Parts: sequence; structure tokens; C-alpha cells
Amino acid sequence: MKQMLLAETGCTVPQIAAITGHGPKSVTQTLEQHLAPAQHLAEAEITRFQNGKAPALASRQQTGPRKGQGANSK
Repeated sequence: MKQMLLAETGCTVPQIAAITGHGPKSVTQTLEQHLAPAQHLAEAEITRFQNGKAPALASRQQTGPRKGQGANSK
């Protein structure tokens, strides 16, 4: 849906209405209906990511290896 794509890129309801030719009320109803499930899925994925192995990997990539874990450690 064009309305969803526009909303996800940061367009406001009046901007989406002007671009698509729909009324602001129609745009709002569509976004409320379709963005709510997407938000729930996003929150679930963030929680899964935070509880998995990826945060530790990301932390190591940002800060480098811990003392004694580098390529030159013995």
C-alpha cells in the first residue's frame, strides 16, 4: 500500500492524503489498522534481538576484543 510506504518514510497524514488523493480520515484509519500489527512485530523482534547473541557481537565490534582475547594474545 502506498499509504504505508509513505508513512514508514516519515510522511505526515496530510502529506499522505495530498499524495494519494485520500482524505485525512481515510489515511488515519488505514494507518491505524495496518501500522499497529507492524509495531507489535517490530517490538517482538527488538526483544528477540536484545535477548540473543547479537548484542554481545555488536558490542565486541564496537569496542574491540577484551583483554586477553585479541589476535596477539597468548
